[in-house]
Amino acid sequence: MDRSSNWVATLSIFLLAIGNAQKIGWGSTIILSALLVSLFLFVIFILWEIRNSEPMINMSLFKNRTFSFSCGANVLVFLASAGTFFLMPFFLQGVLNLSPQQTGLIFVPTTLTFAITGTISGRISDKFGTRWPTIFGLTIIVLSALVLSTLNENSSYITVIIGMSMQAFVWACSLLLTQA
Repeated sequence: MDRSSNWVATLSIFLLAIGNAQKIGWGSTIILSALLVSLFLFVIFILWEIRNSEPMINMSLFKNRTFSFSCGANVLVFLASAGTFFLMPFFLQGVLNLSPQQTGLIFVPTTLTFAITGTISGRISDKFGTRWPTIFGLTIIVLSALVLSTLNENSSYITVIIGMSMQAFVWACSLLLTQA
């Protein structure tokens, strides 16, 4: 099996396990076996990449603490907020009964926050380095998750806007800085 097929098989098995876990049950033998197989294939992929003379991903990059921290920060921010950006329109329209136009307008402050923060994050990193703005961003993502976890059918638009804008701030501040 070539390495790209291994990678596709690993992701496919993992996604099938995650996608069916709710229906079948996280503790079922099928789901646990699929997760173990995907983990095993992932380890094989990493070992192959380490030993290969022309790897798809140069694993020696992860010896650099800054690079590893940046990748870890990106994963944490993505896990904390990507689902929110995807699910929020469903919440706004299905639970708060907003129209698609009103839902779009709720996202305007979020977009503006991202645009403004994105333009100044470079200057912030020049002045303070990338470490402290990234740590600040990760702290804000935790706070935004706390704000958004309180949402229910009685939530105000302001709470949604504040939580989403906090996440947009983190995307602009933390992600752009960790990829610099």
